[in-house]
Amino acid sequence: MERKQQVLGFAQRKPVGDRQAKHVSGEGKQTDWKPAKESAVEVQNDAATASPHDETERALQLFDMDMAFGPCTGLSRRERWERASRLGLNPPPHVRTLLDSASCREDSVWEGRV
Repeated sequence: MERKQQVLGFAQRKPVGDRQAKHVSGEGKQTDWKPAKESAVEVQNDAATASPHDETERALQLFDMDMAFGPCTGLSRRERWERASRLGLNPPPHVRTLLDSASCREDSVWEGRV
């Protein structure tokens, strides 16, 4: 019985000293983050200068990282898309269109890394 009370007491203890949670926002509180972009103008400029190739590769990377279509190691992007389609996982049709174009890489972002 005493052991059980010790375990329950441990779970109910609050952190003390340096182990207390640090605040990340609010007036007078510590902030540990910085915004990714300084302003909306920079975001718009980046979008305006992005090439179609970058947008294509970004869409394919999102497909690579979406586990809803099964694992992507050991398969090309096209093979993975076709397998997902056969299994009824409804892969995005625009990805198939991008894969049919000659300007994209067949390998996933994980190829050679995992």
